[in-house]
Amino acid sequence: MLSIMNVNPLHARCEMISKYVSECTNKELESLLPVLVEEIFGISNQVGWNLRLIKFDSNAHDYDVLFKFLHPSGPVFKLCYKLLSDCHLKYEFQLSFLPAKVQQMINDGMVLPFYTDKLQYDHKTRTPISLALNPFEFYMFHFVYHLMNPNIQTSADSSQYMHWESLYLRLAEEYLNTFLPCNGSTVYPITNLYSGTSPTPRPHIPVATRPARSPMLLRQSVLLKQSPTSPTHTSSPTSPMLEIWRSELLARLCVDFWLGSFNNHSQSYLVRGDYNNYSYWSMYPQMNYVNYQAFTNSMFSQQSLPTGEHLWVVRFMVKHLHYFSNSLIEDSSAMDELKRVIIPSSQGKLYEFLKHTMQHWPLDTSFRLILETWLSYIQPWRYIDPLRKPITSDDSPMVVEPRWFPFIAENLLAYSLIFQLLLTRFSRVDLATPKNAFMLFRVTKVFAQINVIDLLREAEGSLEEGGQLRSSSKWSAVVRQHILDLEGPGFQYQSLFSAETRAELVKFQGQIQTAMITARRRLAAETENHQKGGFLSWFTMATSDFEYSIDERRKVNFHLQAALNSITSIFRLEASEAPTSCVNDSFFDTTPTNNCSDQSVLYWKKKQKEIKYEGDPDLQPIRSFENAILVRLLYQIALWINLTYRGEIGRLYYRQDCLGGVARQMLEGPRVIRTYDKSGPLGYSPRISYSLPPRLSLRLLAHHRTLLVLVLVYSVARLCSYPATLVFLVLLFAWLAVLLCRHFVGYSPPCAGELDVSFNDSY
Repeated sequence: MLSIMNVNPLHARCEMISKYVSECTNKELESLLPVLVEEIFGISNQVGWNLRLIKFDSNAHDYDVLFKFLHPSGPVFKLCYKLLSDCHLKYEFQLSFLPAKVQQMINDGMVLPFYTDKLQYDHKTRTPISLALNPFEFYMFHFVYHLMNPNIQTSADSSQYMHWESLYLRLAEEYLNTFLPCNGSTVYPITNLYSGTSPTPRPHIPVATRPARSPMLLRQSVLLKQSPTSPTHTSSPTSPMLEIWRSELLARLCVDFWLGSFNNHSQSYLVRGDYNNYSYWSMYPQMNYVNYQAFTNSMFSQQSLPTGEHLWVVRFMVKHLHYFSNSLIEDSSAMDELKRVIIPSSQGKLYEFLKHTMQHWPLDTSFRLILETWLSYIQPWRYIDPLRKPITSDDSPMVVEPRWFPFIAENLLAYSLIFQLLLTRFSRVDLATPKNAFMLFRVTKVFAQINVIDLLREAEGSLEEGGQLRSSSKWSAVVRQHILDLEGPGFQYQSLFSAETRAELVKFQGQIQTAMITARRRLAAETENHQKGGFLSWFTMATSDFEYSIDERRKVNFHLQAALNSITSIFRLEASEAPTSCVNDSFFDTTPTNNCSDQSVLYWKKKQKEIKYEGDPDLQPIRSFENAILVRLLYQIALWINLTYRGEIGRLYYRQDCLGGVARQMLEGPRVIRTYDKSGPLGYSPRISYSLPPRLSLRLLAHHRTLLVLVLVYSVARLCSYPATLVFLVLLFAWLAVLLCRHFVGYSPPCAGELDVSFNDSY
């Protein structure tokens, strides 16, 4: 068997395994499944078959081979179904692989019904030690766990796991489509896949049924009742009533693992802070991540968040569950019962997942990943027909029918509380940035759909005494229980339409107006530079940190104006209620306007003088007396030198001889710099400090004065017919001689910042 696993290339290995599955007896195949699952998913600190790295556009052959091999009608599932003929065959699944909350409940003796008959106990201590799973369960448990496996996450650069086109996501899509069909069909019977393929078939056992003591999402009365279309299906192993357990299993696993593991195995997630803004992280991107984590763990609190790939999987799952639930046809079947309960049974974990991730996501534009997942969840009316493309934000607003009121009432916090979190978040980011402006536009576009706000008002009205007819006793109890279950008895609900929220929205209107002014200025400045610069402007754009085109910046004001109009209309605000933005704007433009007093202008001029840059000096904004192209180019050169020779630079700086004295005058000394940790909960942004080691800085060479001196020296050398290279070498040696003399007379370089004399070569 091990010889099969060592067959290369990969397509030959899959072909050999497929042949082995078809020709061997069930007894011979029993030991194959755990070895094969280990090989595919790399459970024990391995990469496995790289399901999460293989993409069709980069490795089409392996993608096709593995997709067919792992397809629900492929060889791996045929192996599982063949082994199901022995109802006593079980495989162990470690409890440590389960989500943290499930583990805690098992340890506390509060075992969920889904896991009751799967638990194995130590005979002496009677403590749970593992799960005993049938072959199909064993494969599916490992498939959903593969996304969360910390060993897989740490085996490669986490940035590689941002590919939504990966084979893993494609398989997840296929499994959901197969076992949770949205077209009204049933799951195909197991015996259709392996009947007649085993050379030595055993007496048939109806393995498709679940034990009566293992309730899952469905009531046992629904699971075991007779099919209305065929009275004989109750006792038949191919009955759709009995085949439903695979659908229940996949639904439960996806919800438990993908939504309930955000606080489990924190190393299995991207530890996201505002690292992309930390100068030290940008200076040393090739540094070992573990070393960097150890370097910074005492300086700021780390929050574990899902990876981009995880969010893509969750978003697809959310949309598929909506399609599946909305395909309900009321035929009293077990599949219909599953469609009826699938959303209510998972909405609590979805809410917790969305809220936790949004609260701790850094204030950067990658937030759109989780934002779009939330928008998909709160719009079930967009996912009615899987064959029809959902309406996009560019289309006309939808009319949300009153039949969606039960969903809105049962998920009120997912609308109101998360909207209030987003309001706080958007008030802290730069709305003049194209991506941030578009995200705000997307949110307001959704809430501006016809009837959405009316249905939300009605849901909130059920919390008040004397509500309307539909929002009276029944829905009052539903909404109150929903809030109690998700936030606990001490939670104080703040209405979307309360005076407090209204005051925040009025203030936010002014921030949007200020962002529109800023966006217009940025567009004008960038357009002017582009028109005047010619070739140099193209080079500047190519070497700059700008990630937006002029066309993208032109759309900013459209998105902001649309968002402002939507907020004003949705919450029935008066345009005059918005505070004037001239004070914020005067920070950038101190020219008095009709709306701003001279006193306000003088105040902001004074505040401008008090502002002090406390970050990395090499990353401070480019000033008017510097050449922007050279600043960026010289920074990249210095960055490469500091990365390549960081150990040598540190040792040279701390030498106590004359060489060290000269080096201390040439290099930037260690210093403490400060920034703000934006990875914490919204509303809390503590200032943090961290150290920079000794390093080379070439920014002085981009100073206009330095460039002027070099041009003059070169001109004099040409006039005197001296080789320019010789002149510059003479000047270099003269400069080094001056530095050496200053060292001998006891000169020490001025302290540019708070020094940290400790040095660690592992930086």
